[in-house]
Amino acid sequence: MKIQFSLPSNEDFFNRYATLVPTLSKLGIFAQLVSSITEIGIIYNIILSRVIEFTPMYATILATIGAIIGTAFLEIGLREFTPYSIKAFLYKRFKGLDLAMTIFILLVNFGLLFASGYLSFNGSKELIKIAAPTAQLESSNLIDSSYVANQASIQKAFKSDSLTISSGYQKQINAQQEKYKALLAQQQTRLNQYIRKEERQGLSYASRKESIKEKMAGIEADKAQQVALLEATRATELKELLDSRKTDAATVESRYLSNTNKIEHANTVTKAKAANTIKTYGNGLAYFTILCLSVFLLSTIIAEIHKKGSSIEQVALPNQYHFSDSVINEFTNMLSDKYNYYTRTAISYLADLTPAPPIPTEPTILYDISNRQQQRVLLTSSPHALPSDNNTITTETDANKAVRYLEASVKLQESNLHQEAQEMELKAEQVIQAYLGPKATTENVTRLKEQIIGFLNGENSNPFDRHHRQPIGFKTTATADTEDIDNINKTADKTAIRQPYNGNTIITLVDGQRYCLYCKISYIYKQHTQKYCSEKCRITAWQERTGRQLKKKKKN
Repeated sequence: MKIQFSLPSNEDFFNRYATLVPTLSKLGIFAQLVSSITEIGIIYNIILSRVIEFTPMYATILATIGAIIGTAFLEIGLREFTPYSIKAFLYKRFKGLDLAMTIFILLVNFGLLFASGYLSFNGSKELIKIAAPTAQLESSNLIDSSYVANQASIQKAFKSDSLTISSGYQKQINAQQEKYKALLAQQQTRLNQYIRKEERQGLSYASRKESIKEKMAGIEADKAQQVALLEATRATELKELLDSRKTDAATVESRYLSNTNKIEHANTVTKAKAANTIKTYGNGLAYFTILCLSVFLLSTIIAEIHKKGSSIEQVALPNQYHFSDSVINEFTNMLSDKYNYYTRTAISYLADLTPAPPIPTEPTILYDISNRQQQRVLLTSSPHALPSDNNTITTETDANKAVRYLEASVKLQESNLHQEAQEMELKAEQVIQAYLGPKATTENVTRLKEQIIGFLNGENSNPFDRHHRQPIGFKTTATADTEDIDNINKTADKTAIRQPYNGNTIITLVDGQRYCLYCKISYIYKQHTQKYCSEKCRITAWQERTGRQLKKKKKN
């Protein structure tokens, strides 16, 4: 809808602030842009933190789209609702329906202002965190690698030295053991010599053997003493080596801890400076966004006051489109109309191709004859009967049907079976209608039905004794007098369709017969809409009527 403003009536007031208002309007637009940028940042982070758990692949795209939509909703809402909120106070719209609209506008505007201010204030800090460069922290990789290398070197030196000391002393121990083993073997040989002498000479050398055994014991003692001394010395040197390794490792550890503490302290100071910087700039931008929001409000207020003081009024210029149905509804209605048109056309086409239902057949009647005596009727030739070669068909069958139906209806009424009695009475009316012919009126049918009921109740004679239709069939009337022919034609007009044939014969159609519209020959029709006696007559009549040749499709 187009919106126009009337010319100012108070030109002095308008001219005094004519240059200020456009400038403030531009500042208001700039303020909204700044607020939008900060709002996008916080909305993006909020949506991203929720969506990334479910769809990590599309989290960034969804967060971006959501941030843009949310920011547009807030800023466009403020741009539209803020002027109306100010006009509500300037024009004192607090009566009648204006009061309801004013309350709604003020509530929505307050909500939008609060949401925009809150998101802008917090979004400014998040935006600074994202935009701020990462603090340059000192790495401890070099010190770590040096510490690991020194520790490995100390451990390697310790293993080498300890292995050298152990192997050196083990060799000395083995040498002493071999030395004393030889001395013991020498003494054992002397002891064995004295033993053999005793066996050979029969003398006793016990004192000498004891002396040798004492020497062997002394040798064993010296051997143990020397081995123990060597092992003690080896253990002492290994302990001194281990203590030296621990001292060296402690020195390396102390130097490493000192260096890492220096690096951690330096990094802590760097982080604190970066955090302080981010906080300072974040708070500054946050308060700047609040200032921008205030500028937007002030620019809007001053613009509306300027319009009020200049007597500038807003005029809406609607056209017919604004009072018409929406485009979406028009489109859906078009689709609905098309659907209804094509669907109903198809239904009509199929309905035209669908043949009419066949004439329903009369259901058989069941009778309870358990208490009824069999009746015998003597048949005699009627003087009024027509010869059989005239193909005459009488209608006494219809009369008997009507009587039986009405008799059954009376019995059912007496048994309080009113619905079944009504069905029998309806069937009797149909039979009477067929008996009297298609031109019979409802009064004639009702009168004959009442006469039959009176006959069943014994009130009058059988009405069919004096009320017969003209026999149905073919009857040659070439020798009949003029009065008889007139009577036959009058009766035939009431009961059936007739047509002169060769000027001499009156052809009365049997029930269910009809003349073919093409060959004019009578036939028994199968459906009430059938007009031709055969497919050949129907096709020939169509070809002569349209002047075209009908081509039948081949069956697969």
